[in-house]
Amino acid sequence: MAVDFSPDGQQIATAGVDGTIKLWQPDGRLLQTLRGHTALIRSVKFSPDGLLFATAGDDKTIKLWRRDGTLIRSIQTHTAGVWSIDFSPDGATLISGGNDRSVELWNRQGILLMTLPGKQSVIRVVAYSPDGQTIAAGNTDTTITLWHPDGTRRQVLEGHATPVHAIAFTRWSHPGFRQFRWHHQTVKPRRHTAEDNSRARYGHLELRV
Repeated sequence: MAVDFSPDGQQIATAGVDGTIKLWQPDGRLLQTLRGHTALIRSVKFSPDGLLFATAGDDKTIKLWRRDGTLIRSIQTHTAGVWSIDFSPDGATLISGGNDRSVELWNRQGILLMTLPGKQSVIRVVAYSPDGQTIAAGNTDTTITLWHPDGTRRQVLEGHATPVHAIAFTRWSHPGFRQFRWHHQTVKPRRHTAEDNSRARYGHLELRV
């Protein structure tokens, strides 16, 4: 159901329907199997510093683990299953979204900092922009909701005909960076232009349907 690489690329975390987390080396050697969730796990994410990772799923909890597999804490979160989690770029906060139609913002101590305003449909994916200035949620009502980090809603993107299950922000690097847009089933690359520079500050999310 879920997989993520550590930032240094030296460890892989996988999680699935059996409610376990497995830690692997890139060469395929299994390091250990972790247990703690009581239902299937839908999301796993390493923190940006790579010192810990988080898991979440249908048991309505987010669990924080050290990289060595030690459970740090279990956070009782949503009133229904959690579908997606993501760390802020500085690793200080974690967002979550799921079947209870809410997006919640947590700190590493397990304290709920904010529930983002605005009536939502069921949440299938959440994501921070690379600079942490935008929070995005993909919804089963086919829309994508964007917020500022203070919880102010900035925009609702419309265009998909079916629920949104994946979101990715670009990461600007150099003038020749290629940005991918998509139209229906066709993926069309284009070169980064001067027009895009104003959007590079927060990492641009563009969905074309």
